[in-house]
Amino acid sequence: MEDTRIIDLYWTRSEKAIAETSAKYGKYCYAIAYNILSNPHIIKTFDEEPELQVLNGRFGPYIAYKGSNYKLPKSVTPAELTIEECLEIVKKQGESGKSTAKKRYTRKK
Repeated sequence: MEDTRIIDLYWTRSEKAIAETSAKYGKYCYAIAYNILSNPHIIKTFDEEPELQVLNGRFGPYIAYKGSNYKLPKSVTPAELTIEECLEIVKKQGESGKSTAKKRYTRKK
């Protein structure tokens, strides 16, 4: 069925419009939704800075930037972060430096 005919069915509030839309675009819409929802690991990416991503990990959301990971504060909503806010978090955590584990030595007998 043509798109204009489907639109006319919607304007006349016919229930057949939903069935026709599903028949014509159902598989296409399913494929788009599946691709969007199939990777819940990635919360947000930025076109301006491809190396900057907001990800959902095992211990909660975090920022991945240039091979390093940065914790998100509990007060922020990951999906609503802007690129400026992400870079500010990276800058703050980058200044504090990463904590390194103490090297342990075994005693020789």
